[in-house]
Amino acid sequence: MLKKYLLAFFGCIFIFCAAIILLFPEQFNASMSRHLSQSPFLGRFFNQPLYVWQTIAPDAPHGSTISWLGRVAGKGELELKVAEQSSAIYNAQVTPLPQGDMAVYTVRLRTLAPDTVYRYRVACGRGRFGAWHDFKTPREDEQECTALFLSSLDSSTDYSNWRKMVKTAFDKNPDVNFYLDINNIANNDNNLPQWKLWFGAVDEYSPRIPVAPLSCNPFAKKAAKNGFNYFQTMFPIPDNASYFTRNHVYSFNSGPVHFVCLDTAAHENGNLEKLFYNQEAWLARDLATTKKPWRIVIINRPLFSDPDDNVAQKLAAIMLPVLDKGRVDMIITSSLSTEQGDYSSIYVPAGVGAHHGWKKLASTAIDKIFYEHAAAPLYLYLKASPHQLTLAAHDMNGNLLDTWQTTK
Repeated sequence: MLKKYLLAFFGCIFIFCAAIILLFPEQFNASMSRHLSQSPFLGRFFNQPLYVWQTIAPDAPHGSTISWLGRVAGKGELELKVAEQSSAIYNAQVTPLPQGDMAVYTVRLRTLAPDTVYRYRVACGRGRFGAWHDFKTPREDEQECTALFLSSLDSSTDYSNWRKMVKTAFDKNPDVNFYLDINNIANNDNNLPQWKLWFGAVDEYSPRIPVAPLSCNPFAKKAAKNGFNYFQTMFPIPDNASYFTRNHVYSFNSGPVHFVCLDTAAHENGNLEKLFYNQEAWLARDLATTKKPWRIVIINRPLFSDPDDNVAQKLAAIMLPVLDKGRVDMIITSSLSTEQGDYSSIYVPAGVGAHHGWKKLASTAIDKIFYEHAAAPLYLYLKASPHQLTLAAHDMNGNLLDTWQTTK
Protein backbone atom coordinates (compact mmCIF):
# COMPACT_ATOMS: atom_id res chain seq x y z
CA MET A 1 0.00 0.00 0.00
CA LEU A 2 2.77 2.41 0.96
CA LYS A 3 4.51 1.72 -2.33
CA LYS A 4 1.37 2.68 -4.26
CA TYR A 5 1.05 5.96 -2.33
CA LEU A 6 4.68 6.78 -2.99
CA LEU A 7 4.30 6.07 -6.70
CA ALA A 8 1.21 8.25 -6.84
CA PHE A 9 2.97 11.06 -4.93
CA PHE A 10 6.02 11.12 -7.21
CA GLY A 11 3.77 10.77 -10.25
CA CYS A 12 1.88 13.92 -9.23
CA ILE A 13 5.17 15.79 -8.75
CA PHE A 14 6.35 14.68 -12.19
CA ILE A 15 3.09 15.79 -13.85
CA PHE A 16 3.19 19.13 -12.04
CA CYS A 17 6.78 19.82 -13.12
CA ALA A 18 6.05 18.80 -16.70
CA ALA A 19 3.04 21.14 -16.77
CA ILE A 20 5.15 24.05 -15.52
CA ILE A 21 7.76 23.44 -18.23
CA LEU A 22 5.12 23.16 -20.98
CA LEU A 23 3.04 26.15 -19.87
CA PHE A 24 5.90 28.49 -19.00
CA PRO A 25 8.93 27.38 -21.06
CA GLU A 26 10.67 30.77 -21.19
CA GLN A 27 10.30 31.39 -17.45
CA PHE A 28 11.58 27.88 -16.75
CA ASN A 29 14.62 28.36 -18.98
CA ALA A 30 15.36 31.73 -17.39
CA SER A 31 15.13 30.29 -13.89
CA MET A 32 17.19 27.27 -14.87
CA SER A 33 19.88 29.46 -16.41
CA ARG A 34 20.15 31.58 -13.28
CA HIS A 35 20.61 28.51 -11.09
CA LEU A 36 23.08 26.93 -13.51
CA SER A 37 25.20 30.07 -13.69
CA GLN A 38 25.44 29.91 -9.90
CA SER A 39 26.31 26.23 -10.03
CA PRO A 40 28.84 25.49 -12.81
CA PHE A 41 28.70 21.76 -12.01
CA LEU A 42 24.97 21.63 -12.83
CA GLY A 43 25.54 23.81 -15.88
CA ARG A 44 28.08 21.39 -17.25
CA PHE A 45 25.85 18.42 -16.40
CA PHE A 46 22.88 19.89 -18.33
CA ASN A 47 25.13 21.23 -21.11
CA GLN A 48 23.84 24.76 -20.49
CA PRO A 49 25.70 28.02 -21.20
CA LEU A 50 27.35 29.12 -17.95
CA TYR A 51 28.06 32.79 -18.69
CA VAL A 52 26.98 35.01 -21.58
CA TRP A 53 28.58 38.33 -22.48
CA GLN A 54 28.85 40.92 -25.23
CA THR A 55 32.14 42.40 -26.42
CA ILE A 56 32.08 45.88 -27.92
CA ALA A 57 31.51 45.76 -31.68
CA PRO A 58 33.35 47.92 -34.24
CA ASP A 59 30.03 49.42 -35.42
CA ALA A 60 27.57 49.27 -32.51
CA PRO A 61 24.45 50.54 -34.39
CA HIS A 62 24.81 47.61 -36.81
CA GLY A 63 26.65 44.95 -34.84
CA SER A 64 27.07 42.91 -31.71
CA THR A 65 29.64 40.30 -30.67
CA ILE A 66 28.15 37.69 -28.33
CA SER A 67 30.12 34.97 -26.52
CA TRP A 68 29.35 32.34 -23.94
CA LEU A 69 31.16 29.72 -21.88
CA GLY A 70 30.03 26.11 -21.74
CA ARG A 71 30.99 22.50 -22.27
CA VAL A 72 32.77 21.53 -25.46
CA ALA A 73 30.26 20.48 -28.11
CA GLY A 74 30.27 19.91 -31.84
CA LYS A 75 28.67 23.29 -32.42
CA GLY A 76 27.00 26.19 -30.68
CA GLU A 77 23.93 28.11 -31.73
CA LEU A 78 22.49 31.58 -31.21
CA GLU A 79 18.81 32.26 -31.84
CA LEU A 80 18.00 35.91 -32.63
CA LYS A 81 14.68 37.62 -33.18
CA VAL A 82 13.11 41.07 -33.35
CA ALA A 83 9.75 41.69 -31.64
CA GLU A 84 7.30 39.05 -32.85
CA GLN A 85 9.10 38.28 -36.09
CA SER A 86 10.41 34.81 -36.84
CA SER A 87 13.83 34.03 -35.40
CA ALA A 88 17.12 33.27 -37.16
CA ILE A 89 19.73 30.71 -36.07
CA TYR A 90 23.46 31.52 -36.21
CA ASN A 91 26.25 28.96 -35.82
CA ALA A 92 28.97 29.91 -33.35
CA GLN A 93 32.72 29.75 -33.61
CA VAL A 94 33.83 27.18 -31.02
CA THR A 95 37.20 27.52 -29.29
CA PRO A 96 38.02 24.73 -26.78
CA LEU A 97 39.97 25.84 -23.71
CA PRO A 98 43.10 23.93 -22.67
CA GLN A 99 41.71 23.37 -19.16
CA GLY A 100 39.02 20.73 -18.75
CA ASP A 101 36.24 20.21 -21.27
CA MET A 102 35.12 23.86 -21.57
CA ALA A 103 34.87 26.04 -24.67
CA VAL A 104 34.15 29.64 -25.62
CA TYR A 105 31.42 30.14 -28.23
CA THR A 106 31.25 33.35 -30.27
CA VAL A 107 28.84 34.79 -32.83
CA ARG A 108 29.57 38.06 -34.63
CA LEU A 109 26.40 39.86 -35.75
CA ARG A 110 27.18 42.58 -38.28
CA THR A 111 23.91 43.36 -40.12
CA LEU A 112 21.69 44.60 -37.30
CA ALA A 113 19.34 47.56 -37.56
CA PRO A 114 20.07 50.72 -35.53
CA ASP A 115 17.78 51.74 -32.64
CA THR A 116 16.23 48.26 -32.44
CA VAL A 117 15.51 45.91 -29.55
CA TYR A 118 16.72 42.35 -30.17
CA ARG A 119 16.16 39.15 -28.22
CA TYR A 120 18.55 36.23 -28.26
CA ARG A 121 19.44 33.00 -26.49
CA VAL A 122 22.37 30.66 -26.88
CA ALA A 123 23.07 26.93 -26.68
CA CYS A 124 26.06 24.60 -26.45
CA GLY A 125 25.68 21.85 -29.03
CA ARG A 126 22.27 20.27 -28.85
CA GLY A 127 21.74 21.20 -25.23
CA ARG A 128 18.77 23.19 -23.99
CA PHE A 129 18.87 26.86 -24.91
CA GLY A 130 19.54 29.24 -22.06
CA ALA A 131 17.40 32.21 -21.06
CA TRP A 132 16.33 34.94 -23.45
CA HIS A 133 18.31 38.18 -23.27
CA ASP A 134 17.40 41.60 -24.64
CA PHE A 135 19.65 44.36 -25.94
CA LYS A 136 19.13 47.52 -27.96
CA THR A 137 21.35 48.85 -30.72
CA PRO A 138 22.11 52.60 -30.55
CA ARG A 139 20.95 55.12 -33.13
CA GLU A 140 23.31 55.91 -35.99
CA ASP A 141 23.20 59.60 -35.03
CA GLU A 142 23.44 58.93 -31.27
CA GLN A 143 24.43 62.18 -29.54
CA GLU A 144 25.17 60.86 -26.05
CA CYS A 145 27.52 58.32 -24.51
CA THR A 146 27.55 56.88 -20.99
CA ALA A 147 30.09 54.37 -19.69
CA LEU A 148 31.42 52.77 -16.50
CA PHE A 149 35.14 52.41 -15.83
CA LEU A 150 35.45 49.73 -13.16
CA SER A 151 38.54 48.34 -11.47
CA SER A 152 38.78 44.72 -10.34
CA LEU A 153 42.35 43.59 -9.56
CA ASP A 154 40.53 41.13 -7.33
CA SER A 155 42.20 37.87 -8.27
CA SER A 156 43.79 37.18 -4.88
CA THR A 157 40.35 36.91 -3.28
CA ASP A 158 36.95 35.41 -4.01
CA TYR A 159 36.01 38.52 -6.07
CA SER A 160 33.32 39.44 -3.52
CA ASN A 161 34.32 43.11 -3.46
CA TRP A 162 34.47 43.19 -7.25
CA ARG A 163 30.94 41.79 -7.28
CA LYS A 164 29.87 44.50 -4.83
CA MET A 165 31.39 47.27 -6.96
CA VAL A 166 29.75 45.92 -10.12
CA LYS A 167 26.31 45.70 -8.51
CA THR A 168 26.57 49.19 -7.02
CA ALA A 169 27.72 50.77 -10.27
CA PHE A 170 25.11 49.08 -12.48
CA ASP A 171 22.24 49.58 -10.03
CA LYS A 172 22.96 53.32 -10.15
CA ASN A 173 23.62 53.35 -13.91
CA PRO A 174 21.64 50.48 -15.50
CA ASP A 175 21.60 51.82 -19.07
CA VAL A 176 25.23 52.66 -19.84
CA ASN A 177 26.43 52.08 -23.38
CA PHE A 178 29.38 49.94 -22.29
CA TYR A 179 31.66 49.14 -19.35
CA LEU A 180 35.40 48.57 -19.03
CA ASP A 181 37.62 46.94 -16.42
CA ILE A 182 40.69 49.15 -16.21
CA ASN A 183 42.67 46.51 -14.31
CA ASN A 184 43.67 42.85 -14.42
CA ILE A 185 40.71 40.53 -14.81
CA ALA A 186 42.78 37.59 -13.62
CA ASN A 187 46.08 37.65 -11.78
CA ASN A 188 47.06 34.76 -14.02
CA ASP A 189 45.47 34.97 -17.48
CA ASN A 190 45.50 31.16 -17.68
CA ASN A 191 43.53 30.67 -14.46
CA LEU A 192 40.04 29.65 -15.63
CA PRO A 193 38.48 29.71 -12.12
CA GLN A 194 39.43 33.39 -11.83
CA TRP A 195 37.82 34.14 -15.18
CA LYS A 196 34.66 32.40 -13.99
CA LEU A 197 34.56 34.51 -10.83
CA TRP A 198 34.93 37.68 -12.90
CA PHE A 199 32.19 36.67 -15.32
CA GLY A 200 29.98 35.56 -12.45
CA ALA A 201 30.06 39.09 -11.02
CA VAL A 202 28.91 40.73 -14.27
CA ASP A 203 26.60 37.92 -15.39
CA GLU A 204 23.42 39.89 -14.63
CA TYR A 205 24.47 42.73 -16.94
CA SER A 206 26.93 41.30 -19.49
CA PRO A 207 24.32 39.72 -21.83
CA ARG A 208 22.89 43.17 -22.70
CA ILE A 209 25.73 45.66 -22.04
CA PRO A 210 29.01 45.14 -23.92
CA VAL A 211 32.42 45.17 -22.29
CA ALA A 212 35.31 47.09 -23.86
CA PRO A 213 38.27 44.80 -22.98
CA LEU A 214 41.66 46.22 -22.07
CA SER A 215 44.83 44.14 -22.33
CA CYS A 216 46.74 45.14 -19.22
CA ASN A 217 48.14 42.23 -17.19
CA PRO A 218 51.89 42.84 -16.74
CA PHE A 219 52.31 40.27 -13.96
CA ALA A 220 51.29 37.04 -15.66
CA LYS A 221 52.29 35.17 -18.79
CA LYS A 222 49.81 36.04 -21.52
CA ALA A 223 50.27 32.83 -23.44
CA ALA A 224 49.51 29.43 -21.97
CA LYS A 225 50.98 26.19 -23.20
CA ASN A 226 50.96 25.87 -26.98
CA GLY A 227 50.55 29.64 -27.26
CA PHE A 228 46.91 29.73 -26.12
CA ASN A 229 45.73 33.22 -25.14
CA TYR A 230 42.74 33.37 -22.78
CA PHE A 231 42.25 37.13 -23.09
CA GLN A 232 42.00 37.09 -26.87
CA THR A 233 39.76 34.03 -26.79
CA MET A 234 37.33 35.45 -24.26
CA PHE A 235 37.18 38.86 -25.93
CA PRO A 236 37.07 38.99 -29.76
CA ILE A 237 37.85 42.71 -29.95
CA PRO A 238 37.14 44.80 -33.08
CA ASP A 239 39.56 43.89 -35.84
CA ASN A 240 40.42 47.43 -36.92
CA ALA A 241 44.09 47.59 -35.92
CA SER A 242 47.10 47.18 -38.16
CA TYR A 243 48.60 43.78 -38.94
CA PHE A 244 51.30 44.12 -36.27
CA THR A 245 48.92 45.31 -33.52
CA ARG A 246 45.92 43.08 -34.24
CA ASN A 247 44.40 41.48 -31.12
CA HIS A 248 46.28 44.02 -28.99
CA VAL A 249 44.64 47.40 -29.71
CA TYR A 250 41.41 48.68 -31.23
CA SER A 251 39.13 51.70 -31.43
CA PHE A 252 35.39 52.25 -31.48
CA ASN A 253 32.82 55.05 -31.44
CA SER A 254 30.09 55.59 -28.87
CA GLY A 255 27.89 58.62 -29.39
CA PRO A 256 30.12 61.70 -29.74
CA VAL A 257 33.26 59.96 -28.41
CA HIS A 258 36.02 58.11 -30.21
CA PHE A 259 37.63 55.59 -27.81
CA VAL A 260 41.01 53.90 -28.24
CA CYS A 261 42.23 50.98 -26.11
CA LEU A 262 46.00 50.43 -26.10
CA ASP A 263 48.07 47.46 -24.88
CA THR A 264 50.74 48.21 -22.24
CA ALA A 265 51.36 44.59 -21.24
CA ALA A 266 53.46 43.75 -24.26
CA HIS A 267 56.77 43.72 -22.36
CA GLU A 268 55.90 40.27 -20.99
CA ASN A 269 56.85 38.76 -24.32
CA GLY A 270 60.04 40.78 -24.70
CA ASN A 271 58.75 42.92 -27.58
CA LEU A 272 57.98 46.08 -25.63
CA GLU A 273 59.40 48.81 -27.87
CA LYS A 274 58.48 47.07 -31.12
CA LEU A 275 54.80 46.81 -30.21
CA PHE A 276 54.73 50.30 -28.72
CA TYR A 277 56.17 51.76 -31.92
CA ASN A 278 53.67 49.76 -33.97
CA GLN A 279 50.85 51.07 -31.78
CA GLU A 280 52.13 54.62 -32.22
CA ALA A 281 51.99 54.35 -36.01
CA TRP A 282 48.50 52.85 -35.96
CA LEU A 283 47.26 55.35 -33.36
CA ALA A 284 48.44 58.33 -35.41
CA ARG A 285 46.42 57.10 -38.41
CA ASP A 286 43.40 56.21 -36.28
CA LEU A 287 43.20 59.62 -34.58
CA ALA A 288 43.69 61.43 -37.90
CA THR A 289 40.59 59.80 -39.41
CA THR A 290 38.01 60.23 -36.65
CA LYS A 291 35.51 63.08 -36.87
CA LYS A 292 34.09 62.67 -33.37
CA PRO A 293 34.29 65.80 -31.16
CA TRP A 294 35.81 63.90 -28.20
CA ARG A 295 38.81 61.54 -28.18
CA ILE A 296 39.61 59.34 -25.20
CA VAL A 297 42.51 56.88 -24.93
CA ILE A 298 42.47 54.10 -22.31
CA ILE A 299 45.63 52.36 -21.09
CA ASN A 300 46.61 50.42 -17.99
CA ARG A 301 50.10 51.73 -17.25
CA PRO A 302 50.53 55.45 -16.51
CA LEU A 303 52.40 57.71 -18.91
CA PHE A 304 53.69 59.76 -15.96
CA SER A 305 55.04 57.60 -13.17
CA ASP A 306 58.03 56.75 -11.02
CA PRO A 307 61.22 57.94 -12.77
CA ASP A 308 62.66 54.46 -12.15
CA ASP A 309 59.82 52.81 -14.09
CA ASN A 310 61.60 52.15 -17.36
CA VAL A 311 58.50 50.74 -19.05
CA ALA A 312 56.47 53.86 -18.29
CA GLN A 313 59.33 56.11 -19.42
CA LYS A 314 59.61 54.30 -22.76
CA LEU A 315 55.85 54.31 -23.19
CA ALA A 316 55.66 58.05 -22.50
CA ALA A 317 58.51 58.88 -24.88
CA ILE A 318 56.82 56.96 -27.69
CA MET A 319 53.16 57.81 -27.09
CA LEU A 320 52.95 61.35 -25.68
CA PRO A 321 53.83 63.20 -28.91
CA VAL A 322 51.26 61.30 -31.00
CA LEU A 323 48.57 61.71 -28.32
CA ASP A 324 49.18 65.44 -28.22
CA LYS A 325 49.28 65.80 -32.01
CA GLY A 326 46.09 63.74 -32.27
CA ARG A 327 44.30 66.21 -29.96
CA VAL A 328 43.31 63.53 -27.44
CA ASP A 329 41.05 65.07 -24.78
CA MET A 330 41.55 62.50 -22.03
CA ILE A 331 43.79 59.54 -21.15
CA ILE A 332 42.39 57.16 -18.54
CA THR A 333 44.83 54.88 -16.72
CA SER A 334 44.59 52.56 -13.74
CA SER A 335 47.81 53.32 -11.93
CA LEU A 336 48.82 56.39 -9.99
CA SER A 337 50.58 59.14 -11.94
CA THR A 338 53.06 61.10 -9.86
CA GLU A 339 53.86 63.96 -12.22
CA GLN A 340 52.45 65.69 -15.30
CA GLY A 341 53.93 67.37 -18.35
CA ASP A 342 53.49 70.10 -20.95
CA TYR A 343 50.84 68.26 -22.92
CA SER A 344 47.25 69.23 -23.67
CA SER A 345 45.43 66.04 -22.61
CA ILE A 346 43.79 65.45 -19.23
CA TYR A 347 45.14 62.39 -17.34
CA VAL A 348 42.76 60.45 -15.09
CA PRO A 349 43.91 57.61 -12.77
CA ALA A 350 40.90 55.32 -12.44
CA GLY A 351 41.78 53.23 -9.38
CA VAL A 352 43.81 50.24 -8.32
CA GLY A 353 41.15 47.62 -7.74
CA ALA A 354 38.16 46.36 -5.85
CA HIS A 355 39.73 43.83 -3.49
CA HIS A 356 42.01 46.11 -1.49
CA GLY A 357 43.97 49.33 -1.63
CA TRP A 358 47.58 49.96 -0.84
CA LYS A 359 47.74 50.01 2.97
CA LYS A 360 51.09 51.65 3.69
CA LEU A 361 51.35 54.61 1.36
CA ALA A 362 53.45 57.51 2.63
CA SER A 363 51.44 60.66 3.26
CA THR A 364 52.22 63.54 0.89
CA ALA A 365 51.17 67.18 0.66
CA ILE A 366 48.99 66.50 -2.36
CA ASP A 367 46.78 64.18 -0.28
CA LYS A 368 45.11 67.31 1.12
CA ILE A 369 43.73 68.27 -2.30
CA PHE A 370 43.65 64.97 -4.17
CA TYR A 371 41.66 61.86 -3.25
CA GLU A 372 44.22 59.10 -2.75
CA HIS A 373 42.67 56.54 -5.06
CA ALA A 374 45.48 54.08 -4.35
CA ALA A 375 44.28 53.78 -0.76
CA ALA A 376 40.73 52.68 -1.66
CA PRO A 377 39.00 51.38 -4.80
CA LEU A 378 36.74 53.54 -6.93
CA TYR A 379 34.89 53.54 -10.24
CA LEU A 380 34.24 56.27 -12.81
CA TYR A 381 31.01 57.21 -14.57
CA LEU A 382 31.42 59.04 -17.87
CA LYS A 383 28.75 61.02 -19.70
CA ALA A 384 29.40 62.82 -22.97
CA SER A 385 27.39 65.00 -25.33
CA PRO A 386 28.76 66.82 -28.40
CA HIS A 387 29.75 69.87 -26.36
CA GLN A 388 30.19 68.56 -22.80
CA LEU A 389 32.19 65.80 -21.12
CA THR A 390 31.53 64.85 -17.48
CA LEU A 391 33.42 62.37 -15.33
CA ALA A 392 32.24 61.40 -11.83
CA ALA A 393 34.27 59.33 -9.34
CA HIS A 394 32.47 57.07 -6.81
CA ASP A 395 33.74 54.77 -4.11
CA MET A 396 32.64 51.15 -4.21
CA ASN A 397 29.59 51.97 -2.06
CA GLY A 398 28.39 54.43 -4.67
CA ASN A 399 29.23 57.60 -2.74
CA LEU A 400 30.20 60.52 -4.96
CA LEU A 401 33.84 61.53 -4.44
CA ASP A 402 34.35 64.14 -7.12
CA THR A 403 32.98 65.43 -10.44
CA TRP A 404 34.94 66.97 -13.29
CA GLN A 405 33.50 68.64 -16.39
CA THR A 406 34.78 70.28 -19.54
CA THR A 407 33.17 71.81 -22.62
CA LYS A 408 34.16 72.62 -26.18
